[in-house]
Amino acid sequence: MTDPTRMRNQQQLTTASGTVWVVIAGVTTLLVGGMFVALWQSLGDQLALVGAIAVAALFVGMLVVRIFVPAGKTRLMLLAADYGTMLLVALVFVFLVLSGQ
Repeated sequence: MTDPTRMRNQQQLTTASGTVWVVIAGVTTLLVGGMFVALWQSLGDQLALVGAIAVAALFVGMLVVRIFVPAGKTRLMLLAADYGTMLLVALVFVFLVLSGQ
């Protein structure tokens, strides 16, 4: 018997279509990308613009996975990994931009 409360047994990682991952990533991309553009305009640091482009590129990667990878655990794990990578990249770029000031 499988335990439905275990992380690896959650619906968003087993049977979902992946739309939720893409929607959440889209909102995150808008918020984080907007923050990077604001940092770029206020501080004049080109690294902030690179951070915005990196986050947008990872979101495009999620769209590619959602469209071209067949439904199933593989697609969902790739979307989850891409989202986690997007957050990690954003955090690293924030630290880099702020460390230069």
